[in-house]
Amino acid sequence: MTVSGKDKRGLVEKLRTLRTRLDRLERRNAELVHVEQELRESLEQFETVFDNTLVGLYRTTPDGRFLMANSVLVNMLGYCSFDELARRNLENEGYDPQFPRAVFRERIEREGKVIGLESAWKRSDGTTLYVRESAQAVRDESGKTLYYQGTVEDITEHRQTKRALHESEELFVALAANLSEGVNIADENLCCLFANPAGAKIFGVEPGGLAGRNLREFVSDEGHAIVEEQRSKRREGIASSYDLEIIRPDGQKRQLIVTATPRFSEDGKYVGALAVFFDVAEKSEAALMSIFRAAPVGIGLECGRVLSRVNDQICAMLGYSRDELVGRNARMFYPS
Repeated sequence: MTVSGKDKRGLVEKLRTLRTRLDRLERRNAELVHVEQELRESLEQFETVFDNTLVGLYRTTPDGRFLMANSVLVNMLGYCSFDELARRNLENEGYDPQFPRAVFRERIEREGKVIGLESAWKRSDGTTLYVRESAQAVRDESGKTLYYQGTVEDITEHRQTKRALHESEELFVALAANLSEGVNIADENLCCLFANPAGAKIFGVEPGGLAGRNLREFVSDEGHAIVEEQRSKRREGIASSYDLEIIRPDGQKRQLIVTATPRFSEDGKYVGALAVFFDVAEKSEAALMSIFRAAPVGIGLECGRVLSRVNDQICAMLGYSRDELVGRNARMFYPS
């Protein structure tokens, strides 16, 4: 068979074209292999992150069925495997009655997402798991919700700690309310955050009248240097006791003995002080009255020949009650 030069050139062109196409297919195949390898590596990375993250990850249908959940969430809810968890429906048995899933569903359908929603789920053994949940609704082109996907953080311990702290604060307030000494908590700038009734009384204001006020406004001119000196000590973590003169709104001066303890935040920042204080004059009078009442001899205090105070012993000696003696003229006891 004889092939002309023209036909040979045509065959060569076809071979070149086929070779070019083959090269393109080989490059395309290599690209596909590379893409497949990247996808495989990405999937492995996703699975690693998905299963080893510190929070629970999930994907659920609007009617409460689990489509995906990582091992953290499976363990968090007390199950051995995802298959066990998948048999559970959040709509029917997932949420604590006080935190119905309808609240979550209505909010995410309305806003498209929820961020930091706190609620309570039930573990497999029926105990309560308090969680902080963030999720978004994934919808199709028509706007129909396909599923919800999000994160779940276990805050049970945090919530219990917060509750214990709240109970401790309530106990502190109850105890402080019954103390005869003044108690206040102030921030680093001496703005009063809390004061018990006795503290308000010592400062000459109504109960609750110290909160929000800066305690410097009550300090006498001589006392400001003492206040700043003690603040410097507290910033260094030193608790101390000191004398301090204050001026009440009515102009009366009071000499206080103050014991202050510094307060620091969790990160070590100075945030203020807790102070216990009392009025020296009132304490002295209280001590004298204690002696007055407990003395083994009869004592009466006379003001302008009229008895103003008497103790139990003098009442017993004279045969009168306290009400019969107070306000009477002391001459009644003398025959001449």
